Amino acid sequence: MAEAKLKNDTKTSVEGRELIVTRIFHAPRELVFKAWTDPEHVPQWWGPSGFTITTKEIEIKPGGVWHYVMHGPDGTDYDNKITFREIESPERLVYSHGDSKEEHFQVTVTFADQGTKTELTMKMRFNSAEELERTVKEFGAIEGAQSTLGRLENQLPKITYTRAEHTDLIVERIFDAPKSLVFEAFSKAEHLERWFGVEGWTLPVCNIDFRPGGVWHYCMQSPDGKIKSWGKAVYQEIVEPEQIVYVDYFSDEEGNIAEEMPAAQITMTFEEQEGKTLLLSRTRYDSPENLKKVIDMGVIAGITQTWNRLAQFLGELK
Repeated sequence: MAEAKLKNDTKTSVEGRELIVTRIFHAPRELVFKAWTDPEHVPQWWGPSGFTITTKEIEIKPGGVWHYVMHGPDGTDYDNKITFREIESPERLVYSHGDSKEEHFQVTVTFADQGTKTELTMKMRFNSAEELERTVKEFGAIEGAQSTLGRLENQLPKITYTRAEHTDLIVERIFDAPKSLVFEAFSKAEHLERWFGVEGWTLPVCNIDFRPGGVWHYCMQSPDGKIKSWGKAVYQEIVEPEQIVYVDYFSDEEGNIAEEMPAAQITMTFEEQEGKTLLLSRTRYDSPENLKKVIDMGVIAGITQTWNRLAQFLGELK
C-alpha cells in the first residue's frame, strides 16, 4: 500500500486497483451529501482548481447521467460521462465514470456521520492496477482529488440544507464567519436591515428589543413597494453567542398577531468550526398541516434567499 497525507488533509491510498480518498469536512452529513447530489451545486466545485465545466445533461438519480465537458486551464476540453448506479441518501453514492465511448472506473462514495462533521471516503476502482497507475501518472489523479475536495470544502458555505420532520422545518448552513459575528447579525437592527428578507425586498421597519421577553416587530417590503409583510418575534431565550429561541408570528402594522396564520417556535444554535459557523435553525409548528401550509407558501425558497443575503452581508462585515 502507498499512502500520502496531502496539505489540505485529504488522505489517499492505493490498494491494488483501487484509489481511496478520504477527508473530514466540518459540515453535517446531509449538507455534504446535498453538495454531491444537487445539480445546482455539483458543477460549481467538481474538478481540480482552474478547471470549469459545461454541462450537457444532468439527472442525479439511479440510472441517471451527468454528461459534461471539463475545460482545462490551457484550453483543452475533456469529455466526461457519469452514470449513477446507486443513491442512498445521505449515506452512499455509486457511479461509473468515463466518457461518451466507454466507462473507465467505478466510484463508491460514503458519508460517515460524525455529528457536525462528515468523513467522506471515495473508492475508485479501475479495471487493473496498471490502468490506475497510468491514470495517476498521466492525469494526476491524486493531485486532482486533493484539489477537487478542496473546492468542495469552499462550496459548502454556499449551500443551505433544509428538511421537514413531522412538525419541524430544519435548516442548516455553514457561514464563513466566526459565530460571534453571525450571532451579532441577528441581534441588531442596523444589521438586520441589510440582509433580512428575500432577494430584492427591504426591511423599512425593524424595531428590535433583543432580550428575553423582548419583541422584534418588522416589515418586509417588495421591490415595487406595493406589498408589505409584517412579522413579530417574541424572544424566549438568548444565550450569547450560542442560541436564540423565539416565537415567530405573522402580524399587522400595529403588532397584532394574525391568528389565522401559523405561528412557530424557532430555535437557532451557533457552533463555531475552525473560524466558520454552523448555523442550525429548527422551526416547530403546532401541526404537520401548518408546516405544509408555510412550505406551500414558499418558505424554503425564502429562507434560502435570506441566508444567501446573510452570507453576502457577513462577507462585507468581515
